[in-house]
Amino acid sequence: MVSILDGDLIRAVGEVARYKELHAGAKGRFAGRDVVYAEFLEKMLADAAKWPSASSLAEDWLTFAGDASRSRIAAGEIDLGAPAWPAIELGSAPASQQAFVSGLAQSRRVGEERGQLLSYHPLIVGNLLLVSTADNVLAYDVRTGKPAWGESAIIYPGDMALAASQRASYVRSALGVPRFTLTVHGNKLFARMGSQVTAGIQGNPPVRSNGHIVCLDLHAEGRLLWTIAPHEDNWAFEGTPVCDGEHVYVGLRRSEVNPQAHVACYDAETGQLKWRRFICSAQSPARGVVEECTHNLLTLAQGMLYYNTNLGCVAALDANDGQIAWIAKYPRPKSGDLSRPAAHFYRDLTPCVYDRGRIIAAPSDCDRIFALDAGSGRALWEAPHADDAVQLLGVAGGNLLASGDRLWWIDVETGKIAHVWPEQSSLRGFGRGLLAGDKVFWPTRDAIYVFDQQSGAAVDVMDLRRRLPEGKDAIGGNLVASRGRMVIATPTQLLGFTMYGQVGEKTEVDGQSQTGGPSSDTLEARGSTPVR
Repeated sequence: MVSILDGDLIRAVGEVARYKELHAGAKGRFAGRDVVYAEFLEKMLADAAKWPSASSLAEDWLTFAGDASRSRIAAGEIDLGAPAWPAIELGSAPASQQAFVSGLAQSRRVGEERGQLLSYHPLIVGNLLLVSTADNVLAYDVRTGKPAWGESAIIYPGDMALAASQRASYVRSALGVPRFTLTVHGNKLFARMGSQVTAGIQGNPPVRSNGHIVCLDLHAEGRLLWTIAPHEDNWAFEGTPVCDGEHVYVGLRRSEVNPQAHVACYDAETGQLKWRRFICSAQSPARGVVEECTHNLLTLAQGMLYYNTNLGCVAALDANDGQIAWIAKYPRPKSGDLSRPAAHFYRDLTPCVYDRGRIIAAPSDCDRIFALDAGSGRALWEAPHADDAVQLLGVAGGNLLASGDRLWWIDVETGKIAHVWPEQSSLRGFGRGLLAGDKVFWPTRDAIYVFDQQSGAAVDVMDLRRRLPEGKDAIGGNLVASRGRMVIATPTQLLGFTMYGQVGEKTEVDGQSQTGGPSSDTLEARGSTPVR
């Protein structure tokens, strides 16, 4: 019954069958009437298939990966239509030449390209489309693509002189790339702004980071409520916080001989520091030779914080007081050629995924994806062959869905690879995909491929080129879907499309009338089928 109520119907089928085998005639009182338990569970299981999922009860996309557990499934069916509004220009994210570690400056990256970074991760909250850049926090009306309030979409203006100097420093020497995420809880929006550099150069004078956390009031058109910054040298915020309403939690890095990972808690109303905990210290790939840009995010579930440090361990902390519940170490490569980096080094935005008592992690300094017991940190399984999976999309249909250049189905109970698509092909992923309903949506540069979450069967392919005005190049990116819109965050733009099969809806894009409507090719027509 717990499995049914938890929404894990695949697990429940096996459990009900085992119960019926062992206790076929067991009877008792339940819900005020006499029942045969096995029959009652079978009917409950059949009815549960028609229940709305928990994820369908709320449409908002509140933080990276949808919610603080990092395993959000978007509600409803998605049938991509016409552009909903003209493209929103963001400009390209600043990219580092990474001159001292030449291998990580290669043009080819997993799931993106160095010259076309997919750094933008927008949110949809109510009718707001929210996104942060190297310079500003922006708010649009997701229905129209126009600024949410007034003539300008900027609700928090960054320091333009600082932004220019940041871009220059990225081009000069930093290891890592910028990532721009946000978190919304209630009326509050949280963002990390300012410098993306989180670790300095060993032997240089201490640096006071100008990276800071801002809290904005969305009920007051983005009015600044508070801002916090590290008040000590060599400290930096790792990324955007998570929030439980009362407290705000964020990772910090301290630059020492070996970088240190910490977790801090602040009051959500005032920004006052409540506690800070040291997690670990270890050598990073930069080895103190160049500055680093990292964006390690926390996961919040069931009153616990889970932290993939990318420094050799995963940690669990009590959200109330920061006491460490457990720390699980994992094997790190003892050697490697950074002129030809392994694919897993591109996992720079992989917070832990929480799923029904499991923690799933894909650290950048490890060639494995593994699952841990959320209560004890005990190892459950590891998947050693999916090292080119650089995004954990979430758990659905009994599988962990992970992606990068390819799309992976990993059995969430055993860690065995269930499917890979494509097995061998010039086709590569381009951006972070999306779980919606019982489907997984996987973007490439020109199309979005659709598969069944459980079986891996090919369902559809949505050609982006057919949905854009003539002369506009198709390009994929990071996907977000909510409120009747799918938004694609490309390297330089936000593209908005109608969805849910709104055939015939007319929109005005770049002065050309477009008619929405599904226009899909089958995967088989392109000569590609999922690997089973």
